[in-house]
Amino acid sequence: MSAKRGKRMSGPLRERVLREVVLCDGAIGTTPRRAGLPAGHCAEEWNLTNPEAVAAAHRGYVEAGADVVGANCGGGPAEILAAVQEMHEVASAEPLVAQPNAGKPRLVSSGTALGVTQEVMSFYVPAFLEAGVWLLGACCGSTPAHLRAMASAVAQQTTEASE
Repeated sequence: MSAKRGKRMSGPLRERVLREVVLCDGAIGTTPRRAGLPAGHCAEEWNLTNPEAVAAAHRGYVEAGADVVGANCGGGPAEILAAVQEMHEVASAEPLVAQPNAGKPRLVSSGTALGVTQEVMSFYVPAFLEAGVWLLGACCGSTPAHLRAMASAVAQQTTEASE
């Protein structure tokens, strides 16, 4: 099970990262535009309603040489988890990376708000690990407090997995 991997990266992936470059995938957020999404339409909605195109984009990156595929930005932990779970179905043998925003961005009078607490981010850690994520972090709106809570959740998963 994924949670047994340990608090810090270890094993073959760590050894590989220390001796050579590990290539990650490329842009997925702009994929809808290249695939014909009309201007002014919501790319995130298009991704959800066109999973075959998103899967094809990930396959294309793997075929092009990507060692790791993943999802970041654009959504909070729930949205990124859903994307990662779909990626796991398509590329289950590939290490996955996830870096969710601290919430789904929304416009408010003072600018952009995200609104996901560190407790909520850490709540999703077990699900990300179960979905095959090897590299986990956070993106827009996150703070060191978010990462601290996520690190604690990873450590808890490691402790539970070793018992």
